[in-house]
Amino acid sequence: MFLSECSRRADPSIQDTGAGVPPQDMERVFDPFFTTRPAGIGPGLAICRTIIERYEGRLVLAESRPQGSTFEVISSSYCRS
Repeated sequence: MFLSECSRRADPSIQDTGAGVPPQDMERVFDPFFTTRPAGIGPGLAICRTIIERYEGRLVLAESRPQGSTFEVISSSYCRS
């Protein structure tokens, strides 16, 4: 018995209703301690991404608009052959 690769699928999508992620910050939004808030410390998305990657998934910024952002968790799925 062995595991063969199967297609990746998007599991949950998380959408907020904030101001969105400005284009200049999209590359940095998952950096540890990156924040745009005056009193923020910024570990949230970095910690989420680390945990998801630990289990062979990915956390991505799927979309960002002035009405909010959408993040997707992409998990690996495996089939038994």
